[in-house]
Amino acid sequence: MGIEQLIKNEAEGGEIISLTEEEFKRIYNLDPKNPEDIKFIESKGIALDSGDVVIKVNGRKEMMVTDKDDFGTILTLDTIERRYGKDKRREFEEQ
Repeated sequence: MGIEQLIKNEAEGGEIISLTEEEFKRIYNLDPKNPEDIKFIESKGIALDSGDVVIKVNGRKEMMVTDKDDFGTILTLDTIERRYGKDKRREFEEQ
């Protein structure tokens, strides 16, 4: 996963996916084999294995993993910097 995938995701949708805390909890506990869970995330504009995506949970901007084996994990600032650089990290620090 790298900057190319994030740029692709941002270019395709161009918008940040907004979630309530309750919706995020459901996503965090996603079962990738459950068709209802897949339908729910797709209704939110998220697909499995689509790279890291930028979301807002109750107004707070976060970056979330969409890998099937790690879906819903929120990246730390250090991980964001390691994957995408200092400028991307600053976007998340300045909120």
